[in-house]
Amino acid sequence: MILSEKMQTFLTYSYFGMTDNYKNDLYTVCIERAYLDMARNIPYKYSVSKLEKGLKTEVKKTDDDIIKEVAQQFIELKDCFRKSLSSYIKDQIRLGDCVRDVIENVKRKANDEYNELFGNESFYLGLSQKWVNMSYKYLWLFDDDKVRNKSDLDIPLDSYILTAIMDDCENRFGLGIMKDELKDLKWSKIDKIDDYNQIQKKAKDKIIQKFANFETVLEWENAAWIEQAIIESNK
Repeated sequence: MILSEKMQTFLTYSYFGMTDNYKNDLYTVCIERAYLDMARNIPYKYSVSKLEKGLKTEVKKTDDDIIKEVAQQFIELKDCFRKSLSSYIKDQIRLGDCVRDVIENVKRKANDEYNELFGNESFYLGLSQKWVNMSYKYLWLFDDDKVRNKSDLDIPLDSYILTAIMDDCENRFGLGIMKDELKDLKWSKIDKIDDYNQIQKKAKDKIIQKFANFETVLEWENAAWIEQAIIESNK
């Protein structure tokens, strides 16, 4: 099916909020969209809906003005975190840095510079890889010059893709590997780079062996993710 230009314009605006002049700020738009894909899994100390209630318990104050001021500071720190790391990711993509170095550095910067956002938890590597890898994927979908032929792109890991890596039955793009390792794994809680590297290596090796028609791992990921989404929607 070939989409009309009007349909492409509508879908691009609906998902990315971009109009015809998107090329001027394509990186920012893709990275911000990737953040939204990942954001619901960030272990923020407070959700927006429970922010003021949680602060009342923590600071042991009843003065609403004080609570609102502290709540506003928390919201502003979240915004600073998003903008600062988005800017960092954009700079590294433009410089052509190693993808896994970017992933590790985003995790480190989040925890070193914004640890008070996360309470007793941390910003896990699984979250960092989702943000970084989906930023690259969206730029790849837009056929960006910096990303199109980049050789070290990784597979964005989420619940659909982990299922597809394990599956050898329902998903026609399934790899049928790592069933014991991945069956209880939550992608957002992956935190060791060695574990991440192992998943990427085994999945990439199997893709090359089983689906030689895919030129890049992102072609496989895109097909496998859509197939898994269809399977899940029919359950």
